[in-house]
Amino acid sequence: MTTAPTGALVIAHRGDWLERSPAEPQNSIGAVLGALEAGADGAEIDARLTADGTVVLHHDAKIGRPDIEAGCAAPEGTPVCALGAAALGHLATLAGLLGTLGPATTGALAAGRPGPFVLNIELKDLPGEPGWPRRQELAFRVAELIGAAHLESWRPGGPVAAPDRTAPSAWQVIVSSFDPDGLDRFRRCSPGTTTALLLDQGDDWPDHLAGADGLSAVNPSETMASPELFAQAKARGLAVVPWTVDSPRRAVELTALGAAGLITNRPRALLKALNRS
Repeated sequence: MTTAPTGALVIAHRGDWLERSPAEPQNSIGAVLGALEAGADGAEIDARLTADGTVVLHHDAKIGRPDIEAGCAAPEGTPVCALGAAALGHLATLAGLLGTLGPATTGALAAGRPGPFVLNIELKDLPGEPGWPRRQELAFRVAELIGAAHLESWRPGGPVAAPDRTAPSAWQVIVSSFDPDGLDRFRRCSPGTTTALLLDQGDDWPDHLAGADGLSAVNPSETMASPELFAQAKARGLAVVPWTVDSPRRAVELTALGAAGLITNRPRALLKALNRS
């Protein structure tokens, strides 16, 4: 068996929820901390805005069956943005998560690993979704919370910044979105924070890369992550962080192509495939 390079960061998609026992809900604080405990290099989470301006961690735009089962009293199909934080008490908040990432918690779970650990915050304010009209407010609130937590930005391929003694231990942040205009709005709120453009099947990725001003990374779907995309991204100085990479064999291939990180539902399986278990 060929041994792959091990430079790619393993980032748990919505935390460590699929492989973890006992299970934790996706996007929960337990799942994010579980990713660190599992040996991952960080976690990806989804940020949405409630009716009263709280940033909660939830993938879908509307309340689904898992929310009802977790105790949410709102009818299934209710937009998250139409509910206040009190009605969404089963969800983690971004402020609550950032408040847990201090030195004591991080050090206890990281088993001596110095980091940096990456927190990828995806802005879930997509065109056509119920929350879309308030996309600027979501960008502002996320920027405000990142600033209050004194989080360093992740600089793909660059040196790790000297730690800020007021910052959560060894955590660095990157903000991503499928919406290029949304990332532009976010950078106006937080000029120093690293951003990544998400790409999915059907997107004109050469056109997106050609207009990638201000970005540090591109996060393509795993099936789009071709050698040609890697080459063009490298030529433009962009790191490549594919999602959602659940096949260990594919993880080895993408690492060999030069992936800076791999977003995965199976962090433990990928760590083993990359000889890091």
